[in-house]
Amino acid sequence: MAGYQSILDRVGLLITANINALLDKALGANSVAVFDEYVNRMSGALGALETAEGVERGRSKTLNRQIEELETQCEQMDDDVDRLLAKGERQLAAARQAVLNTKSQLLEQMKDDQANCQQEIRKLADSRAKLMAQIEIAKAKRQQLAAYIEQKKAADLRYEAQAGAHVVTPDRLRTDEILERARRELEVAEGKNEAAAATLDARIDELLGTDEIEMQLRAREAKALGPKKKQQELPEPSEAN
Repeated sequence: MAGYQSILDRVGLLITANINALLDKALGANSVAVFDEYVNRMSGALGALETAEGVERGRSKTLNRQIEELETQCEQMDDDVDRLLAKGERQLAAARQAVLNTKSQLLEQMKDDQANCQQEIRKLADSRAKLMAQIEIAKAKRQQLAAYIEQKKAADLRYEAQAGAHVVTPDRLRTDEILERARRELEVAEGKNEAAAATLDARIDELLGTDEIEMQLRAREAKALGPKKKQQELPEPSEAN
């Protein structure tokens, strides 16, 4: 028992650790590292418990085997003492009895050791079960904490994005004003193009002379119609001729 007391004490401290205090510490650091360290320490203690329990279970098997062998020897010696006494071999019987007494004492000691060993196994197994449960709880809390931290990070990002949006809102509100100015500039440019085109047409008319062209076109039309008029004005031939 004394050999494992330090392990059991350490396990007891780990099992009774304040999970809420660990959560507060982890939240303050905004990290799951606090729980990772806690789980690692418990895993180390669990390994020590499993080793100690394995040693005790092995020792228990050895004691059981030795006790069975010693009980068989004591039974044989007890029969030997009776047979020697029956044959009158008192001195040999006394010597055999002395050995039997020593073996019997050793047998009782081994049985006590076996009882202590079983007690150790129960305590180690109980601590191991409790520690395993605490590890599962800690792992579950770690997952919850990790999810909470991720949600908090996402919320912070959303807040920063929204805060940034609020900062640029005044510029965005000028969008309509900018578009309206662009439309006005486009209309002015189109007006200039129309004015330039109108000026060009006027200049062509000025250079060519609209009235002169009109007169030329009428002259052409009259010339084209002249032969037709003359043909219409000729008299029709008489029947006598």
